[in-house]
Parts: sequence; structure tokens; C-alpha cells
Amino acid sequence: MWLTLPESLGSPTYTVNDIVALGYGILWVSTQSGQLTYYQDGKWRSWYELMEGGGTAIYDIEVADDGRVWAGTWDGLFQLQGDQWAPFPKPVAESIQLSVKTVHLDQRGGLWVGAKYDLYY
Repeated sequence: MWLTLPESLGSPTYTVNDIVALGYGILWVSTQSGQLTYYQDGKWRSWYELMEGGGTAIYDIEVADDGRVWAGTWDGLFQLQGDQWAPFPKPVAESIQLSVKTVHLDQRGGLWVGAKYDLYY
């Protein structure tokens, strides 16, 4: 089965950066243009430009067993809380660009963050 992303992405030239498929029929998709899209039961729901600065690339997403959603973006690390993106404090000086390329929750619930120039836990 092929899925077509919703027209709300705005352009057929979007780039999908990450896909997380959960075992119970839920699919999360992130894009280079900063959209996080959720698919379940044949319906799409999207969040776009809700992050600080808006439209930031979402490189990687991680979904915890309890439903928490983390996003690694050009502008740092964010967590989806309800319908709002909550930024997490940078572990580096504010003047340093923390471009988060990957996020991973380990078996103990610890969050690993792979960023430009470094790795954080």
C-alpha cells in the first residue's frame, strides 16, 4: 500500500527526513521543511511551524512508549506537548547553534542526542 502525504505539506517537492512506524498502526513522518505528520486509521494530522523560528528542518523523531514525541531539528531539541512544541535547554552556550541530527531513547529511558559536533545524554 502506498500512502500519500497530506496536501497541507504545501508542495509535492517536500523531503521526508524520518519515519517512525509503531506496531499498532501509527506512523510519524518528519520533513525537511519542518512538518511533523501523524497517520492513524486512514487520517493524517500535521504540525507545522510550531517550533521556535518556524519551518525548521526536523531531522529525526523518537516516540517513547508513553507517547512522548521528541524532534531533533536544525534549531535544537524539542518535545511535542499537546499541540505545542517545547524547546529543551541547550547543553551548550546559547550562542552556539545546536543542530540536532538524531535522537534515540535507550532501554532505560535515557535520551541520546546526536548534534553537530557532539553527542549528549
